[in-house]
Amino acid sequence: MDNVSDSPLQALLVDDNATNIALASALLKKFKLDATIASDGQQAVGRSKEKRYDVILMDCLMPNMDGYEATTIIRQDPQNPNSETPIIALTGNASPEDREACLSAGMSDFLEKPLRPMNLIKVLGKWTHFTTPS
Repeated sequence: MDNVSDSPLQALLVDDNATNIALASALLKKFKLDATIASDGQQAVGRSKEKRYDVILMDCLMPNMDGYEATTIIRQDPQNPNSETPIIALTGNASPEDREACLSAGMSDFLEKPLRPMNLIKVLGKWTHFTTPS
C-alpha cells in the first residue's frame, strides 16, 4: 500500500479535532503522503494560497469558518494555486443531502469519518496519481 510515484503527494488536511487529525495523518504517512495541517477553514484558505497541493481533505463542520465556506473561497479565487485541486469532504454526516451540500460548495468528492484506509485509497486513486502496488 505504498505510493509508487517518484515524489510524495502533497495533502492539505483540514480538521478541528485532534483525534481526527492524528488518525488521518497516520494514514497519510502510511501511504507516503506529505500532509500539511490546518485546524479550521480560515487556516485552510491561508495555506491553500501558499503552495499547490495534490489533494485537500476538508472537514465540513469547524469553528471560525466551515469547510463549505473555505471550499467556496478557494474555488472562486483564480489566483489561488488550489482553485482546481480536488477537495475531498470529510464528514460524519453521510446523508444524500450532506453529499449534495458538499458537491454544491465545490467539493470534488466525499469521505465518511472515521476514515477507512480502503475508502481513502479509492478516493486518492480517483483524484490523484496515487497508486498502490498490485
